[in-house]
Amino acid sequence: LEIIFRTTHLFGARTSWSVPDSVLGWRFVPNSTYQNFKENSHPVTWSTNRCGWKDKDWALEKPKGMYRIAVLGDSFVEGMQVEDEHHFLTLAENQLNEKSPFKFEFMNFGRSGFTQTEELLVLQKDVLAFSPDAVMLFFFSPNDIADVRRQTAPDIIRPFYTLSGNGKLVLNTGFKNSTAFKLKTLIAPFKHHSVFISFLTERLTLYRDLRRIKKLQGNTVSKIKLLPYLTLATQKPDPGFSQNYQLNKRLIKEIAKICKLHGMKFILVNIATPAYLPEMELRYKSLDPTFDPNFFDKDMKLLADSMGAGFIGLQNIFHDIYQKENKDLNWEFSGNPEDRNNPMEIGHWNYEGHKLIGKILGDKFKKEAVSSL
Repeated sequence: LEIIFRTTHLFGARTSWSVPDSVLGWRFVPNSTYQNFKENSHPVTWSTNRCGWKDKDWALEKPKGMYRIAVLGDSFVEGMQVEDEHHFLTLAENQLNEKSPFKFEFMNFGRSGFTQTEELLVLQKDVLAFSPDAVMLFFFSPNDIADVRRQTAPDIIRPFYTLSGNGKLVLNTGFKNSTAFKLKTLIAPFKHHSVFISFLTERLTLYRDLRRIKKLQGNTVSKIKLLPYLTLATQKPDPGFSQNYQLNKRLIKEIAKICKLHGMKFILVNIATPAYLPEMELRYKSLDPTFDPNFFDKDMKLLADSMGAGFIGLQNIFHDIYQKENKDLNWEFSGNPEDRNNPMEIGHWNYEGHKLIGKILGDKFKKEAVSSL
């Protein structure tokens, strides 16, 4: 079986790229190279740097004359589905450096499954040491809202913040004492050497998460009922997800506060939901006529304005580009089992999506950096 999986990469099998982490749940293996077999029509090779992030190596001390931007987010920022040279951060960096008297550096701190909980922790423990000029946070409502609280998260082997009676954020990393995490830690070394063991453990984890999702959703089907995060854009928001969303925003405020304290500009980016596609918007409105496809763009803009932060709303931008040019900006799902329960309902950004985001960031930071440097 090991030989078969290694030579054919059947079902996308490959050695594990994660190591258990007692604070974040897991991290990438530093200084390693892997392949991703999902969504793209061909395998995509990617590498981690010495700090354990999917990016080139960075100097700890920021070079003179450089404008450095640290980028926080989940799998959209991580960007395993395209080669590094086509990633939106690389494209933005190249666009800015082409005719600039000073240099720009985008630092990819994105990782699959991140919510604002992990993003706050990474900001404090990883990002600050590199003294960036700006921090960008990509908010992804389909996953961030569900995953931010233990009561609704499919995966609970991760940290969670709660609010104390006086409104202070309290971190809970109790997962590190669980049997599941201890077992993960024990098996991890074998996963790094065996494709079969990696495949088997990941399928078991997927099975466990899908069972929990089914239990949390009460066996409802999205074609019949709006997913809970989408109800926030209606006149009848789900009470539990409303509570989650308030926690998301509280964590974003904390991140913005830390950035301000360290003299770093903070920019909030709202990732487009599937409602930017006309057919998806019509489907959601057929389930609830009060559905507002631009809700998260508008609400996140209000949040950014209240903090004195920058803002980029991708919902309207994606909608307009799709309407004018009829370009697909996301991959279609590849038929993987986990896709059935993925609230996004479309895949990650494809090459056109990355190209568009890269141009948006290039245009944005050209103005920002000139005024700062």
